[in-house]
Amino acid sequence: MEGFREGRVSLGYARHLGKLSLGAQFNYTSINATGYGNSSVISAGASICWWLSNKLIIGVSINDPGNPEFSKSEERLAWVYKMGLGCELSDKVLIAINLKKVQEQKASVEFDLIYKLLERFYFRAGYLTEGGVPYVTAGWSWKSFRMEASSKYHIQLGFSPGVLLLFSLQKKGA
Repeated sequence: MEGFREGRVSLGYARHLGKLSLGAQFNYTSINATGYGNSSVISAGASICWWLSNKLIIGVSINDPGNPEFSKSEERLAWVYKMGLGCELSDKVLIAINLKKVQEQKASVEFDLIYKLLERFYFRAGYLTEGGVPYVTAGWSWKSFRMEASSKYHIQLGFSPGVLLLFSLQKKGA
């Protein structure tokens, strides 16, 4: 959409505790609309994952609780609740289904397929029932670093690119 930009930068921390993993995330969200200027907000989120078995994972997350308000407007971020189930079909294939509820909106479902093409390269494809939005992601990982490039397509908004950079401060297996 011409004349409108929204961006988010997040910093998160997660800790694996046996069959449970806990995470916290801090976000800086900014919007820029022609004629209205810039506005930003700081928010947070939390998540928990539980390994039911070596191949089956369930998780719950909440993001932006408390409806934080943007700095230069009366706009607020909506709470976002997610619950998901992932199943590792093989060493190369993971499927997942997520239920997402955004405050004051209908719940939506997200379907995800992750395929590990090579040792360090993977591909993800999915579909969001909210708005009928397909997406694709290509990712590369090396040691404690992961990088992804993604794109979603919305019928009214068009293509939305994304970049994700992740790194771990702890060596794998430690």
